[in-house]
Amino acid sequence: MVFPADNGQRELSFETPGEGSARPNDTRIVIVNEALMHPDGSGPVRNLDLNLGWQSTALLLALILATPVPWSRRRWALLWGVLGLHGFLLLFLGFCIWVDSAEISLVTLSPFGKAITGGCREALAGQLNLAVPVLIWILVTFRREDRLATPVAGVRPQRLPGGRPTPVPISKPQDGRTHSRP
Repeated sequence: MVFPADNGQRELSFETPGEGSARPNDTRIVIVNEALMHPDGSGPVRNLDLNLGWQSTALLLALILATPVPWSRRRWALLWGVLGLHGFLLLFLGFCIWVDSAEISLVTLSPFGKAITGGCREALAGQLNLAVPVLIWILVTFRREDRLATPVAGVRPQRLPGGRPTPVPISKPQDGRTHSRP
């Protein structure tokens, strides 16, 4: 299991918000501290509402599918990109559950620790839908030799011994005049 129980103290459940919710695409994670629950069922419960996964996945898929690289590379980029993104989402979700567990005494954090972890969570949440998919797209789609792309499709520049591309010569027509490239 991805999020194991803490010695029987914590109960996690994943729900969708009700029909009248202002944020119907969210996932609600209910965190319960079993040790502090009263016999009548009341006690500390933490609801964590996150809009998680679909927007960042859609952006990553669109970026990879629109990139002008061979289909074989796109297939590998899709596989590794989706795996990488969902791995990051699981880590982010685990971090959020851990931070919110402090609110119901499952984890003990100092006031400074709460401020740091809360700031980290907000920063990560703000970057999740745009920056993370773009970074993963760059990492899984492009290769080092793609930096030297040429304007002519299918033509690779020749390289000098140091790895630099050869300079493009200025062409001289038959009449002796010099023409530069546009």
